[in-house]
Amino acid sequence: MKEKNSFIAATFNLRRDCYCDGKRRWKHRKNAVIEVIRSIGADVLGVQELTPKMKRDIESRLPEYRFVGRPRCGGLLSEHNDILVKRDKFTVEEEETFWL
Repeated sequence: MKEKNSFIAATFNLRRDCYCDGKRRWKHRKNAVIEVIRSIGADVLGVQELTPKMKRDIESRLPEYRFVGRPRCGGLLSEHNDILVKRDKFTVEEEETFWL
């Protein structure tokens, strides 16, 4: 149980969608991933290897999160390492993305 002024933070490597993954492709695991994110109940969640398609899928099913971050480069396969922030818990006042 969370204390009044506490929050849950987590990280999740989503594993980008790759043709060579066959039955492990995003289209086969997206529902499970979304359910895991829901079950974690994180107020702040860092994700890795997020592609634009994956991001659209998650945003449409988890509207309670605001995505903060910019892609590494443009294009359909561009990778994001976004931070998902629960809208009812936090207000993002400023954001900046930089890649190491």
